[in-house]
Amino acid sequence: MLHAPLLALALAAAPIHAMTVEDLLALDRVGAPSLSPDGSQVAFTVSRPKADGSGLTPSVWLVAAAGGEPRPLATGAERSSAPRFSPDGGLVAV
Repeated sequence: MLHAPLLALALAAAPIHAMTVEDLLALDRVGAPSLSPDGSQVAFTVSRPKADGSGLTPSVWLVAAAGGEPRPLATGAERSSAPRFSPDGGLVAV
């Protein structure tokens, strides 16, 4: 654990970089959360900027509502925008 004086020294030595529009455009975008009918899982989208700057690559992820490691359900599906659970929670429409 860093002590306050060491933390202050480390922060002072860090280069200052104001956030730019390019920085914002390079961030992943997380959205469209959908809770399973039993409340145990959350499906959501992550859109990542394409390397060539031509747009975003969407993907759908699933994670336990209590927390844990998310796992991808569908990646690169151009039309993935709003995942929804079936009424019994057994399927996720992407």
